[in-house]
This record gives sequence, C-alpha cells and structure tokens, in this order.
Amino acid sequence: MRKPSRYPNAPPAIARLPVDHRGFPVPFFAARIHGKPDHRVVDPTRVGPAIARNLCWICADPLGDDRAYVMGPLAAFNRVTAEPAGHWDCGCFAASACPFLTQPRMRRSHKGLEAVELTPPGGMVQHNPGVCVVWATTDFKPTLHRDGKTRLFALGEPTRVAWYAEGRAATRSEVTDALEDIFADYRPKVAATGPAAKEQFAAYQARILALAPD
Repeated sequence: MRKPSRYPNAPPAIARLPVDHRGFPVPFFAARIHGKPDHRVVDPTRVGPAIARNLCWICADPLGDDRAYVMGPLAAFNRVTAEPAGHWDCGCFAASACPFLTQPRMRRSHKGLEAVELTPPGGMVQHNPGVCVVWATTDFKPTLHRDGKTRLFALGEPTRVAWYAEGRAATRSEVTDALEDIFADYRPKVAATGPAAKEQFAAYQARILALAPD
C-alpha cells in the first residue's frame, strides 16, 4: 500500500512520484543507498539520461521548453550549476518543501553515508545558505569542470526567477544578506588579482543584485 504523501497539494508531476517511509516524494535524482532512496545523494547514473532525454531532474517527466534550475546564491552569482534542469513548478515545490532548503540552521547529515562519495568537484556547501533561487532560462550551455569530466551548466539571462527562504518567498534583505556573504569571500581574492578581476567582480555583483526581489 502506498504511504500517504506529506504534500497532498503538490504539483501533479510531484504527486505521481513514489514516497519514502516518511511520506516525502522521491525525486528522480535521488540515489538508492542500502536499497532505500536517499534524498541527500545524487545518483550520477541519472544525469546522462536526464540530459539526453530532456527529462525533469525532479519528476522525470519530459521538459519541453519549461526549464528551471534550483540553485544556491553562489551558483546564481557565478551562473554555473552542476544539476540538470527541471520544470518551473517542480523547482518551486522543491525550494518550498525540501527540508535542507527550508531550514536555515540545518547542516548536511552524512550519517550512514561514510562509504559514499558526496563531495562534487569544486566542493559542496555544508550549511544552508539561507536562500535559494529557481532560475528559468532558455539559454544554457553544457560545459565541463576543470577536472575535465564533470558536467556543468553555464546559464544565461533568466526569463524569471523566484527566491525562497524558509519555504516561502524570500525578502530582498534575506537575498542581499546571503549575497553579501559571497561578496565578502571573493573580495580579498579579487583584490589580490588585479584591476581586470575587480571590474569583472563588480559586473557580476551588479547583475545578480538586479535580480534580487524588490
């Protein structure tokens, strides 16, 4: 017997997904660890099929022209993400319902995953950055990480964005505070590089701040 979902009002594509023992919908990307789905771990074998067959990274239904990426503020600042696209509605659901994304004090738990490789190239944020963004765009370009083998997606201008914090629409101050943490980390590196880096950094700052909510 199917366990009831914790989200009876989820979008239809999400409502069709299987649920785990807690009632959480199991996304397409989730790996199986010890025979059970684990939302914390991306199944790398799902990346290729999602791209080749143009499937939503969350629900596995065909994407069509509806492409959105769920990202943290650092990925939005750089406009590069490691995860394939999903539907806009699926991305907004994930941003509003995922326990890690909706709980600011939550840190990634690695319990039971000691033998699993979790850190993607470039590193992984171990804490909740406070906000996330659903980024819809028709302009995307597959690229490679400097390791020469990991797929990334370079994103162009968004057609629309939605910022979330604690499972709801984020305020401008919440978004700018999260971005300021990123800016503060970059500033000493940029200052040590030279004028060209400073100019590029200022341009990146301006373009992401222009997308913060009013």
